[in-house]
Amino acid sequence: MDRANQVAIAGRIADKIAVEYIYGLEFGSDEQKLHLTILVPSPQRVKLTELAPFVEIALNDVRGVTFKIFQTSEARKLLNDGNIYFLVACGKGNLLYQSADNSPMQEKSSTEIIKTLKTAKSVFDVAKARIGSFDDGAKFYMEKQDFPVALFMLHQVCELNCRALEVALFGKEKRSHQLSEHRKFITALLPDFNLLSEDHNNDMGRNLLNLFDKCYSSVRYENGFTVEGADIQLAYDIASRLNRSVDLIFESFLSRLTSISKVPELIEQAKPTLEIDTVLIRS
Repeated sequence: MDRANQVAIAGRIADKIAVEYIYGLEFGSDEQKLHLTILVPSPQRVKLTELAPFVEIALNDVRGVTFKIFQTSEARKLLNDGNIYFLVACGKGNLLYQSADNSPMQEKSSTEIIKTLKTAKSVFDVAKARIGSFDDGAKFYMEKQDFPVALFMLHQVCELNCRALEVALFGKEKRSHQLSEHRKFITALLPDFNLLSEDHNNDMGRNLLNLFDKCYSSVRYENGFTVEGADIQLAYDIASRLNRSVDLIFESFLSRLTSISKVPELIEQAKPTLEIDTVLIRS
């Protein structure tokens, strides 16, 4: 979607509701999709959820565009706190609409961005080290053919990857052990995020995700819990793919933020370093 179309879409939204800023973040494999961060005056006499239908009306004939509405005061606080997602999404280059009564949002200095990058990478690396321990545990119990415990370990690989991404990009995490809740939380800002890769997004893959969630409590609190018929290797592959996907998303945001900071050499220091290897079950 070209810039002119993006600006036109933002203008249509501004015609429907009182808006101070609209930013557009391109996403998808070919960056042909657009996620809008819509900032409205603070305080609002109506709930933000009540504004959403008017935005949907403005986007009625537009495909590939999603949105999230915030009060401008909240966005400013998140930017001041060094929230990586907002630093990228609300970058000057992504501004599509600004009301006549507002001046541009204040930008972070390169020094402040560098500090934010280093903090986020440190938090992410600590989380990834813990994820690696659960991955080792999954492989250990797969080899012992203790599949309920192996699935519990894989659930933790998936959950902790979601939490690592949430904390590193958004500055907060969803307090839930349900993977579906983490997906809902993340896709509000990253619409193309999925727990399953394209080739795993089928009934078998979705059933395994449900089994992951069941394993979390059943392995800990139920005696005799079994996972007969579950494809353990596929379960491992799903967790491994999600691990790599989270790495790539995090690296992508660091790359964008590094570009904003105009210190490109930082990206090499910021890249995630941990990998999860594919493993085959021994018969």
